[in-house]
Amino acid sequence: MTDLTQNAASAAMAFRGATEDAGNYIDSLMQDYGWTMPGADGTYSTVNAGDAFDPNNVMSFGEGGRANVDASAIAAQAASGKYGGKGVFSDIMRSGGSQEADAVSQAMNRGLGTGSGLAKQQRALAEDMTTKNSGLASADLFKKLFGQYGGVRKSYSDLYAAQVGDASNAAITGSQYV
Repeated sequence: MTDLTQNAASAAMAFRGATEDAGNYIDSLMQDYGWTMPGADGTYSTVNAGDAFDPNNVMSFGEGGRANVDASAIAAQAASGKYGGKGVFSDIMRSGGSQEADAVSQAMNRGLGTGSGLAKQQRALAEDMTTKNSGLASADLFKKLFGQYGGVRKSYSDLYAAQVGDASNAAITGSQYV
């Protein structure tokens, strides 16, 4: 018979590891996307963004093995952030600006002027595409974030199940639950 009292200890280590791995992944994700947030000193950085979205800061771990994500905390964090000079968001903005400049240049080369209807349409199209691509990147970023929270949630549920299993085994065998 397996010593089930070790299940909770192993599950606790796995939960800690899952939480740390998720935090590290989120740090990397913020850097890849270039999402920055202000720190205590007001300086924006991807490190501050990673810390703000860390599972330990936006999740609560409660009774019955339930781990909850605080959606209002996520929304508040997202509202206070901005993209920096590097990463996916910055690339999207640079590309959109380049497309808009190309539209203006093409209109001028055709002798249409920057205020012509065609030039305005091309500039508006470039701006719309930039907005659309930025929205898609945001959706992708938050999908990846919530995927990490899902892994932590599962690990916490496993920890609770192991604790219940250990307590049941201790009651059945008459040994003291650790």
